[in-house]
Amino acid sequence: MSGSTSSDEEVHATPIVIVAGPDLDTDFTSKSHLLVDGKEASIAFLREYFRNGKDAARADKTVRNKQGYLSLSGVYLKQFLHKNRGEAGAATVIHYFNDSTAAAYDRAVASASVLLISTTLMPTWSFVESLADRAKRINPTITVIAGGVSVYKIAKARKMLDAGLFEATPKLREFWKFLMKPYQSKIDFAIASVAGEQILLTLLDCLEQGSDAWKTMPNVIWYDPSVGDFHMNELVEEKSSDCEVDWSREKCPEGSIYPVQAGQGCPYKCGFCDFVALEPVVYRCNTNAVMNTVRSIPLYKGHRRVWFTNDNLLVTRSVAVNFLTELIRQDLHCRWYSFLRLDAVADAELADLIAQSGCERANFGLESGDQTILDNMEKHCRVEDIPRGINFLLERNIIVRVSVIVGYPGETKETIMKTVKLVNSIQDTGVFEVKVRISKNDKKKSRFRSCFLSKRCSRLEFSQWRRFRLGNRGKDGDCKE
Repeated sequence: MSGSTSSDEEVHATPIVIVAGPDLDTDFTSKSHLLVDGKEASIAFLREYFRNGKDAARADKTVRNKQGYLSLSGVYLKQFLHKNRGEAGAATVIHYFNDSTAAAYDRAVASASVLLISTTLMPTWSFVESLADRAKRINPTITVIAGGVSVYKIAKARKMLDAGLFEATPKLREFWKFLMKPYQSKIDFAIASVAGEQILLTLLDCLEQGSDAWKTMPNVIWYDPSVGDFHMNELVEEKSSDCEVDWSREKCPEGSIYPVQAGQGCPYKCGFCDFVALEPVVYRCNTNAVMNTVRSIPLYKGHRRVWFTNDNLLVTRSVAVNFLTELIRQDLHCRWYSFLRLDAVADAELADLIAQSGCERANFGLESGDQTILDNMEKHCRVEDIPRGINFLLERNIIVRVSVIVGYPGETKETIMKTVKLVNSIQDTGVFEVKVRISKNDKKKSRFRSCFLSKRCSRLEFSQWRRFRLGNRGKDGDCKE
């Protein structure tokens, strides 16, 4: 369909444009001022540059033609609006924003009346504002509405801040900005909800009718240019939606990995995770809706490529058995990956079901190889269960990707060495990836840094971990060797 685009292709005029995020590999966060043969030397460009024998033109073309991710929120909103508003709800989806989609974005907003920005995968609020500012410079009359997880998260944080439940440092206020300090914004409205599509319908009706009923609508945040600040209406919790999508209606690059939502929330309350605050109630989507969405995905080389977007796909054993058995029974030819807990691979029977259902890769939070640190994290798992669960999957040819947190309160060189030992205890079969995240050791709370190491291996030496030792930091966001 011409109303969905992920590259610089023809864009038909539609009243609504939906942009769902940046391409996280080539967006502004990875750019530098370095030019190579006149080409912007982003991290992605440099990777292709050296892979292609230092051919800058070829590297630039590869990066520009690179397939980005597909946006579940963007396509779901597009189909929801068309179903409920007909042609008035026709929308163009920009799955991700980067240099290769900028021209399509510009043409789309030039003739649109509304720009919807899904903030779920936006790296910073400044990026959201930059999209709004770009749209307003092209089309000053366009109405910009932001929604998604970042809006919901910041709105809830503001409520907690007003209630005195935590303090926001000047740096945090500047980073979030939205709802944290007055500033001149190009965003007209924001919707703070885990769902929000029904609120969006009502808001669009108000705007078309010239009504200002949105000033009192729950979960609506509106910008008041006279004071240069946002006004937040009452926040009311809403139930998550099934997010059923018919992917067969969308024009997507061949071989794409399609996002499918099977639920939201996680019943565990790990001390480092904000999913619990965002989704205090675990919601499982209707199984038929999930299976219908999967079935609508086109086959690629005999299989449907699926990313289940859940925070935690298999939250309990019974959920795991029922879901995986149904996936197998319907014979949908899936090849899928998702976030799991190692508790979900408690025995060979569950591991067999995971493999038989088509799992290609499982992402786990290993976090630490020290039981005291795991207890400090309120991880609710035992160290001895970790290698067993990983080995179950590796034996079944499933790629395993784990993340490790270094520097959580209580961390010492000895506890880090236990994590190194645990990683090294994993058998050599299969593909095993380790990602390290940095946590500032703080008695009150843990604040995480970006990923500094992504290593595909099955053996790590302590020398590879030493740069993550506690207190060995330079300026904020940098890491000394």
